[in-house]
Amino acid sequence: MKIQLIHPPHPTATDDKLDAPLGLLYVAASLEKHGHEVLVTDLCGYKNPMDWRSGVKFGCDIYGISSYVCTMDLSAEIGRMCLEKNPDAWIVGGGANLTGFVETGQWEHIPDIYNSIIVGAGELAILDLIEDLGNGGKPDLTYEHPLSRDLDEYPNPDYELLDNSDIREYHRTIGGDHSISILTSRGCPYRCNFCGLQKQSRTVRYRSPEAVAREIQDIIDRYGIRAFNFQDDTFIIDKKRVRKLMDLIGPMGITFRCLGRAGLDTYEDYVLMKEAGCQSVAWGIESGSQKMLDRMNKQVTVKQNYEVIEWAKKAGVLDRIFLIVGFPGETRETLEETKQFIINSDPSQ
Repeated sequence: MKIQLIHPPHPTATDDKLDAPLGLLYVAASLEKHGHEVLVTDLCGYKNPMDWRSGVKFGCDIYGISSYVCTMDLSAEIGRMCLEKNPDAWIVGGGANLTGFVETGQWEHIPDIYNSIIVGAGELAILDLIEDLGNGGKPDLTYEHPLSRDLDEYPNPDYELLDNSDIREYHRTIGGDHSISILTSRGCPYRCNFCGLQKQSRTVRYRSPEAVAREIQDIIDRYGIRAFNFQDDTFIIDKKRVRKLMDLIGPMGITFRCLGRAGLDTYEDYVLMKEAGCQSVAWGIESGSQKMLDRMNKQVTVKQNYEVIEWAKKAGVLDRIFLIVGFPGETRETLEETKQFIINSDPSQ
């Protein structure tokens, strides 16, 4: 079958072309492996709706469209553009936003343009849908097919499938160098109350250090890119695995950034990663109030949040924090605690 996977623009973003659509590229690689004709169209960077329309290709059997909270209406509009060019096509929606709505039964928020919704990872679920469609039956409304725990079973993203973008055209830099995003694992063992995908993220799945190192070397060889943004929810869960990965990528002369976890990371972790090329670590600090951290079920203390920032600075790694303001239960007093945390910890970003 012929499939076009479309990543919507984010017109209100300061810069909506920071990273290639990694999720769609994984799905595309799975489709290509199974003999389907597939292309990925990233509409980020295009502000004019006429450009969005011209990005939709004629003659596709399936159009798969990513949807975010901020692109719900726009993604649905792109779906209507697809039907204008091919009224018989099957319109498929996917992404964390739609997955969250399906899991919580909030169907009223899902546009009716979609014939089917992919819930969770799409690599295998889209193949199930295609099988049903190819057999002449009516596909289901939702498809969910969890991945194996061993992510080495699945092909790497193929950036050559981007039909309207070059991977070197994306804007994210690390230490001043053009970068590319990469996943070494999927999932998170924690259960923060603000997370919309607790069900999907419950199982942590890994790629082997060797497979990650091979992909990095391939990107270096093909594109000359040596800066990497590890997008794992929590990079240092399996410390033995991380140590092995650092041993493999250290000699490559790359730089990278990642997401850490207070209460799990140690100073020694940051020293090891720094030696292997780590430029920055970011954490979901969320709040400087223990009351709010407990309400969020962060399973961390304010003291531990202070420690990781201190350790990163000591190891020579740029420290970056994320905060949540206005979580249910927030008061002037808890906001003041967060303000004091920022002043006292003095994060770099």
